[in-house]
Amino acid sequence: MAHDLNRIFGLVRTGVFGVVSLFALIAIILAALVTNFASTHFFSHFGFAALGIATGILTILTLPVMWFLSVKRKGAITSMTVFEIAWTWFLWIMWVSVGGSTVNTFWFVGCEDASSLITGDLETACRSTQGLAAFGFLNWIALLFFNIFLLTLAIRQHMRGHTGIWTSYVTEVDFTAPSVSGASGFSGYPAQSVEAKPANFAPQYPPPTSTPSTAYSGQPVAQNPSYPQV
Repeated sequence: MAHDLNRIFGLVRTGVFGVVSLFALIAIILAALVTNFASTHFFSHFGFAALGIATGILTILTLPVMWFLSVKRKGAITSMTVFEIAWTWFLWIMWVSVGGSTVNTFWFVGCEDASSLITGDLETACRSTQGLAAFGFLNWIALLFFNIFLLTLAIRQHMRGHTGIWTSYVTEVDFTAPSVSGASGFSGYPAQSVEAKPANFAPQYPPPTSTPSTAYSGQPVAQNPSYPQV
């Protein structure tokens, strides 16, 4: 399974980005129906619906682009591991906010209490509100799972000595790479070979001294000078 981890990650990433983008589009449609009902009957809008539209648009404009750039273009900053972790973390916070704000609004509670009595536009608005809450939580779960999955893989590779994992591109990272220190010696650096010396090698000590030169240097050879003869 370790050898297939990179392929599994690629499939999970593609699946999560595709499903979340699709759910975001559905959430935009549902939030637009709620907003249209509120503006028609109350001449106002609901905050949770506006948040759902904004989060959905932000998701559709980023996740497909991030996936496309990571596959078709090399060196995009959006494909870095640290960027993808940070952005998916931000998006799952936004989606849990959409789901939480929808179920906590008085409008959602009113739809639950009168679900058997409402008809027409009100029924459509209530069903849209419930659907918006459901898709908000589904996107939150999917992005949270992917964020934890990617963060776990990145931390494991960092602990193995691959400290550049955070600025590497997610489509080029080998999440099955072995530990750096365990492959070729201390701290991942190859051991330096020492040139072997002959067994009978022995250093000469003290070093040999050079013999003085006996060549003529312009001085008399005899120690006593010769006297002139009379």
